[in-house]
Amino acid sequence: MVGLDYVAIILMKLLLNYKNSLTLQVPITLKSIIMKKLALLLGIVILSLNVFCQNRGDMYIMTGAKASLGKIEGTTYNSTGSVVSTEKEPMSTYLGIDVGFGYFVAKNFRLELALSGYYEKNPREKASAIWLNNKYKGFCVCPSLSYYVRLAEKFYYAPEIGVNFDFGKYSYDETYSTSWNCPYRGYSIYANLVAFMYRVGPHFGLWAGLGELSYSYRGYYDEGKLFYSVNSTAFSLNKAFVVAQIYF
Repeated sequence: MVGLDYVAIILMKLLLNYKNSLTLQVPITLKSIIMKKLALLLGIVILSLNVFCQNRGDMYIMTGAKASLGKIEGTTYNSTGSVVSTEKEPMSTYLGIDVGFGYFVAKNFRLELALSGYYEKNPREKASAIWLNNKYKGFCVCPSLSYYVRLAEKFYYAPEIGVNFDFGKYSYDETYSTSWNCPYRGYSIYANLVAFMYRVGPHFGLWAGLGELSYSYRGYYDEGKLFYSVNSTAFSLNKAFVVAQIYF
């Protein structure tokens, strides 16, 4: 935005010279007043465009939340096609809290490092009237990068790709009151393609989106030895996230 800065400075200088010249003219005409105000307004607009761009060297701290909540309705039919029962079945639940730091290494191109704590619950089976779950309580280190595509003043399309390195404890519900636990470690590579950023002001922005495409690996350990591992690819539209960015 150096070009816009230069244009704004030129406009301000011209405005100052024009104002000085007006002091020698009596009376000041309505036309001269209007021209002065238009020049001032144009200079302010150009400078404001520069303020809300994502420039190299911009830095921010962030905090955010991710969630996937809700229920799905399951319907059971008999052999004749009649409805036997309809009930609400719980779906997977995910809650996460992030804190981190971001830095723009080039115009509109930023790197971020975040730390995240999360809780995840996946219903596995129904025993009598109780749902038994697989539960995960973990912590992850999350480096990521994003490119900001300007759509309008202060508003950007900001897709993100990143890697999560996570560590935590897995709980397998055996009954309503008992569970088996073990530690796990893993990683995931992800892309948030439906993501947007709104620069509220010079020092504050909001980044939000919906959905995630990911590939993940997770290994489960018993007495320090790997006994089970799983690889998975997932695309979900039910995970939403919002992040507050404080620029300095």
